[in-house]
Amino acid sequence: MAGTVLQDSLKKIGLKAELQAVTFPQCSERISKQSTMPDIALAWDFASYPEAGPQLNREYNSAFAGSTNYTWYSDRQVDRCLKEGNTAPTASKARAAFTQAQNKILADHALVHIAYPAITVMSDGRVKNIPISPTQQDFKVGFLRMAE
Repeated sequence: MAGTVLQDSLKKIGLKAELQAVTFPQCSERISKQSTMPDIALAWDFASYPEAGPQLNREYNSAFAGSTNYTWYSDRQVDRCLKEGNTAPTASKARAAFTQAQNKILADHALVHIAYPAITVMSDGRVKNIPISPTQQDFKVGFLRMAE
């Protein structure tokens, strides 16, 4: 659905987008080489756990270009910062290294989100403390309980 909405929006400004639905193995094969990388891709990816460093590492470390580094971003300074952050002996040193990496990535405009849909959850007053999960989309429905 997101692809057809994007296609329609681009058509309104005079751009023709050709949608190609692919399986995960086909997508993996296409992003494995820059020559077959799609111009625009709809990806739904998220952290396995709530830490910025490992997520930055898997998405922007040049060692992962063509796999989890979907943009083929490559910068030695960022790679160095990510390595320092992932091996730092203290949380403050890791945070400083990851912040430096983030600032460089943002300055390079490594990835441009053309759409970032947010999912809104609405409930009445009887549903309390919705447990957000960094490992699942939105929240774990099985943990919802009616408030007393």
